[in-house]
Amino acid sequence: MKMNITAKDREIAQNIVEMYENKKLEKAIARRTKETRIKELEAQGLSHDIAYAMASAGL
Repeated sequence: MKMNITAKDREIAQNIVEMYENKKLEKAIARRTKETRIKELEAQGLSHDIAYAMASAGL
């Protein structure tokens, strides 16, 4: 069975791919921000576990 792929189908598929890639980028940025925050808190003398908990909570 051969299916015809229209320009609209391609556009929808491209939009889905872009949304997926943007979400991956957002997650990577959030992870990097969290890692940076953990290092900042550890530099202030907190243990890694406490710093991780605080960074995870957004504090």
